[in-house]
Amino acid sequence: MTRHGFRVTLAALFIFLLLFSLVPGIAQADIGRNGGTTHVKSDMEMMSGVPVHGGGHITWIVSGEAARELRNKIIEKYDGHINLTGTPNGRLDLPEVELYQIHLERYLEDEEHVYMGANLRRFALLNRNPSKDISGLIDTTEASTGKIEIRFYFDAWMPEGSGATDVLLTDTTIPDAIYYPLGETFHGTYKIEHTNYMVSVGDFATEKVSKGTYYLIRTPFGDIFHYSVTFKADSNPNEKLKYEPFSWIECPLVLFIMVVVIGYFVVTMPGRFRRYDVMKNVKLHTLSKILLLLMILLYLFAGIGGFFVAGMYLWIISIVFLFVILVISKTIYENAARVTRMPEKPEPTPAGAAAAGEAAGSELEKEKEEKTVQCATCGEIYNLMDRYSLSSAPCPACGSIGAVEFGREELPPPPPPEPLPPPVPPEIAEPEEIEGPEEAAEPEEMEEPKEPKKLKKSKKK
Repeated sequence: MTRHGFRVTLAALFIFLLLFSLVPGIAQADIGRNGGTTHVKSDMEMMSGVPVHGGGHITWIVSGEAARELRNKIIEKYDGHINLTGTPNGRLDLPEVELYQIHLERYLEDEEHVYMGANLRRFALLNRNPSKDISGLIDTTEASTGKIEIRFYFDAWMPEGSGATDVLLTDTTIPDAIYYPLGETFHGTYKIEHTNYMVSVGDFATEKVSKGTYYLIRTPFGDIFHYSVTFKADSNPNEKLKYEPFSWIECPLVLFIMVVVIGYFVVTMPGRFRRYDVMKNVKLHTLSKILLLLMILLYLFAGIGGFFVAGMYLWIISIVFLFVILVISKTIYENAARVTRMPEKPEPTPAGAAAAGEAAGSELEKEKEEKTVQCATCGEIYNLMDRYSLSSAPCPACGSIGAVEFGREELPPPPPPEPLPPPVPPEIAEPEEIEGPEEAAEPEEMEEPKEPKKLKKSKKK
């Protein structure tokens, strides 16, 4: 064999041995193939500003076979690197776990990561204490079991600009971050839970959410959004939302003002068509209140499950509700007013005036007949005055109380009149002398002396 051939053979053998040594590592590189779950729970609290900024918390929870594999990989890489002897002892000491935590922080901060639509920076342990923020790693061995939890907090801000941006809900860059210091990837089951509290004029709108579950609550000050999903690493559903910094149609504050204004007209519309002399239609007023309640519910609960009400739909629904209640109120109360309105009297014609006079005369005669009564005692017939009833009517002849309608009942013949007393002859007054002025002044005797005065004057003649 020539020297050149020997070199070629030696190089080929070296490459073969190198690849062979890497095969076990490649076969064991994927954590989670034998089962296990990486559960990521996160939340963000964002405030309005330029840009919209805030912070949040994130917790990685690894359980099942994936937790055992992750723990063994950390022991394999970090055990013995930092301890007093400099040799592996088969156990993860606190300094070794802190070194793993430092490498994880470097990866998270060296690059600008986007998660749930926000740019994340400045990662750190939640309590700045590995003993409190990392569980399931310190003082563990390859035989240890149980889940692993790592808790961080971070700063975040939403992207600036006027256009809508995609919010990737199932992006696994942040969930896979705990495997990056080890050069490993995860191939188990992901479970992602995220809640976003945003005080801003920005808004979220659904575009494609079918695998996971979510709810979106609107308030005048912003949105509350929650999303959760579970999926295999090899079957990512790639679900996403749309985030828009400001939109006249979708802005929660603008929608709130619209619901208040249109809702006011919806609930007061029936009263605008009701006249004072028309009875209130309770069902119509109840319908207006139900429509207002539906508008409020559609505004608050913008998304539940697979149901989402975009701002555009809420505008259309509110205007339709206003038009419907307007038409119904106008129709019902105008018909009711037409029924209760008194018919107008036509102008009388000569023939109509004569007929009206005859009718009025007959009515007057009828009224008189109805008011003509007969005394129940003496049988006197008289007209009953309006202020008396039959039982309280006084007879103008005998003064008895009580009468019956004339001609309605047969009365006994009146009793015969009492015999008159014999006439009393008038007394002839004797002539008397004129009384003195004192007696003439008396009012009771002033009329009697007048006749004698006339007699005296006739005697003188």
